[in-house]
Amino acid sequence: MKTRTCFRLAVVFFTFSSFLLILLSSNATDHFDNGIQYLDFSHYFLRRPVSWQPKSTNIQKVIHYLNLTQDKASHYLPLTLDGPLLLSNDSLCLTEDGSPVDILFFVHTAPAHVDRRQKLRETFMESKYFLALHFTVRRVFLLGRVENATEQLALEEEHRHHGDLVQGDFLDSYRNLSHKGVMGFGWVTRYCARVRLVVKLDDDVFFDTFKLIHRYWPQVVDKRRAIFCSVWKNNTMPVMRDGKWTVSGRLFGAKKVFPYDYCSGLTVMITGDLVPFLFSAARFTPVFWIDDIYLFGILPVIAANVTFYDVGYGNGVMDLQWERGLTCIKEKGHNCPLLAAAARGEQLDAMWNQSLTMHAENHWRNPSVRV
Repeated sequence: MKTRTCFRLAVVFFTFSSFLLILLSSNATDHFDNGIQYLDFSHYFLRRPVSWQPKSTNIQKVIHYLNLTQDKASHYLPLTLDGPLLLSNDSLCLTEDGSPVDILFFVHTAPAHVDRRQKLRETFMESKYFLALHFTVRRVFLLGRVENATEQLALEEEHRHHGDLVQGDFLDSYRNLSHKGVMGFGWVTRYCARVRLVVKLDDDVFFDTFKLIHRYWPQVVDKRRAIFCSVWKNNTMPVMRDGKWTVSGRLFGAKKVFPYDYCSGLTVMITGDLVPFLFSAARFTPVFWIDDIYLFGILPVIAANVTFYDVGYGNGVMDLQWERGLTCIKEKGHNCPLLAAAARGEQLDAMWNQSLTMHAENHWRNPSVRV
């Protein structure tokens, strides 16, 4: 009797073990590290990177381009890798049913841009508009430290009211945007690890969330380790030695063009599984101050196995001129490919109202299929 019982238990155990292995294998994807193949279960549990090291040759190229010595003490890493957060909402991505957030807006903003943030909250980032579509939408505004106590108190009050500010302990300035972006990657990795799509924006951009859901969602959500943006191809964008984006003559040596594919920062969509790897890559990568190149050019090279999808200015998906974008929406309706355009204030209102009207009148002929 005991022998028969033990045999049955053994059968149950091995059957369950086999089922578990099949289940995990069906959800796992292969990745390679130094020529060794590993199974990546990170998306099955929490989207955090498995034990991982970048290729040393890629790091050496960055060190060479930035004219650094081999002495690691001279390799200035982002200030925000482990720095404290002055403001944060660690539970922002928690949902009542435990389901993942579908879309997280990740906004680079300046402390003084209170009105811009409020405009975004009231329009295409407001989660209530998308509940009927069964999409969970969240937003975070990324900030640095201010030097004025009155400004800081105002930010704290804003955060108490909205709960959507993430503020790091570094000076908020234009040349610190790379530090700000890495802070955002870290926040997502720690507190929103299961998000399906991160949409990075500046605070002067209109984004058509309805169009993303109705038209583009199936095209982006099934991708892995992917970035969707207006891509500047490597060896095409000039290294500016004067003006707003001045690069010191000691950086990138005699190069006249940047040796990386990278994104225009107007709008960048990143699959959720990739963000932790970008954050991990920053731990090995000396910082470069132009955020578009560092966050969406250098770090993807270090993270490796990243696919860029060019959905930018050349095909009408993004536009730097809001008037042209609004005309496209009005004249072409659901056939207008526009997803994002530079806009703020009344410009943004006009574009949002047009998008809202199209959705309310059910102009979408081919709504997205939820997956």
